[in-house]
Amino acid sequence: MFSMRYGTVPVVRYTGGLADTVKEYDPQTMEGTGFGFKPFDSSYFLKAISRALHFYYREKEHWKRIMTNAMNTDLSWDRSAKEYVELYKKALAKVGK
Repeated sequence: MFSMRYGTVPVVRYTGGLADTVKEYDPQTMEGTGFGFKPFDSSYFLKAISRALHFYYREKEHWKRIMTNAMNTDLSWDRSAKEYVELYKKALAKVGK
């Protein structure tokens, strides 16, 4: 989260909170905040790094967009709290209360 705040594009293994926080960059929609992989395997890690390096060296406008997307991501407790409230409301609606 610190890296995203300062525009450092993350390359992560998608587990736990990282899977929720870092979104894979999609050049078609220009959405996403970094690059990642799921299986705990060095070849997948290398592919994620290769994707990041491609955009860094060959797609400067996309790289700037990834940085901007990352810096503009709302990682505040206010946002998290609102998501929890909505989750609880849905759970209560299911049990009929």
